[in-house]
Amino acid sequence: MTDSRVPAIVRVATVAVAMTGICLGAHVAHGGEPAAKGGTATVADRVKARRAQQEGDAKLAKGDLDGALANFLSAVTTVPSAAGFLQVARLHDKLGHLHEAVAAYEAYLELAPAREVDEARARVEALKSTPGHVVLRGSPENAHVTIGDDLAFEGFPVEVDLPPGEHHVRIAAEGYASQEVVLVVSYGRASSPAVDLEAVEHRPAPVALDLGRAEPVPLPLELATSLAPPPPSRPSWARRHRGGLVVGGLGVAALGTGFAFGAQALQARDEFSAHASTYSADRGERAAFRADLAFGAAFLLGTTAAILLIEGDDETPRASVQVAPILGGSVVGVGAGSAF
Repeated sequence: MTDSRVPAIVRVATVAVAMTGICLGAHVAHGGEPAAKGGTATVADRVKARRAQQEGDAKLAKGDLDGALANFLSAVTTVPSAAGFLQVARLHDKLGHLHEAVAAYEAYLELAPAREVDEARARVEALKSTPGHVVLRGSPENAHVTIGDDLAFEGFPVEVDLPPGEHHVRIAAEGYASQEVVLVVSYGRASSPAVDLEAVEHRPAPVALDLGRAEPVPLPLELATSLAPPPPSRPSWARRHRGGLVVGGLGVAALGTGFAFGAQALQARDEFSAHASTYSADRGERAAFRADLAFGAAFLLGTTAAILLIEGDDETPRASVQVAPILGGSVVGVGAGSAF
């Protein structure tokens, strides 16, 4: 389980840096050179990364794992390398931060030679199979809860460890409308969803008594229909499609960011043509790289928005996916999260 003592920014930085490492790994696989071997890393970058690495080693020797992790993240953010990602992954693993460890391990697998990745790949598979701890709450408290075909519980709360993936849950109680939901469990992560059943009012069928006859006479269909409660109102178009609209807006923002970085790259190219220098070359390469990532994020967000808008009229409860670009400073990447 994720340790709440670690600042959220450290966990977010790990995922963002890992995404950068994966992109660098794909660049190397297509014939490029990683930054750690002389790409966009300057001499100042290497000095900064070496100083952060040395400070992290000193804190690690004193047993300050959280402090060492922060320094190692600073080093690998400045100059990404396979050894740096492996060191970050092992520290997260030791601290129990499963998702952050997997992100760093996968970045390492993209950069490391194939002959050295067997142990890391096996560890990633083991972490991804870690059960998630679920505490299911709801009402009424005496509800009967069934998970899949094998697990049954009487009453809330239900506390259980489940393997990662989708699990079909059915909740039923006398006097309430039963519900069926799909519970998506993330590996090694605790969740506490809640399901409240809606009470059903049991009323006898309306009848009219004819004193001259022994049997009751049912009311006319029109009158019985008029006594029924009105159907629920349908949500507005904007409410049904708000997820697609939000993701589409993020896609437009990512596209604008890509154009901004692209303009910087073109400006740096013109400066290099006019006055060739290492500074203008490095600046142009960094801007072009960030533009590529921003355009990739815009494509991903645009595709997701289109799917959400097309499927916006489907009112079946489901898990939601939130995707957003992470752009700023020397960190460029894409962040994703899920919610139940």
